[in-house]
Amino acid sequence: MIVVDASTLVLALTHAGPLGDLARKRMAGETLHAPALIEFEAAHAIRGLSLGGKLGQAAAETAISLLSALPIQRMPGYALLDRIWELRADLSAYDASYVALAEHLGCALVTGDARIERANAARCPIDVIA
Repeated sequence: MIVVDASTLVLALTHAGPLGDLARKRMAGETLHAPALIEFEAAHAIRGLSLGGKLGQAAAETAISLLSALPIQRMPGYALLDRIWELRADLSAYDASYVALAEHLGCALVTGDARIERANAARCPIDVIA
C-alpha cells in the first residue's frame, strides 16, 4: 500500500525514460491511494505538458485515458483537513493532502517532488522518484 501523488502518476503515464520506468516499477503490485483531487492535478499537469509541446496530443489523450482507468482508492479532502492545515507553513495544501493521507494510512508517499521530502514536515516515509 502506498500513496501516490500527481507527479508520480504523470511520470508513470507520460515518461518513456528512466523516471517513468521508476514510477511504474514503484507502483507495480501496490494498492494505490490518493486524495480525491489526484485526477484534477494530474490532468492539469498533462495539459501543461501538451500545451508546452513536451507531450504530443495522442500521448496526452492516452495518458488521460489511462489515468481514468487506474485503480486508485480515493479519500475525500475533508477527512484530512486538520492535518493539511497543520502542514500549511511547510507545504501547499495540495502537497499536504498527500502527506496527510500517507500519515493517516501509515504508509509511504511516492512522489516525484523532492520539495516534499526537503520540507521535513511529514510523519511518514517519503519515497522520491529521481
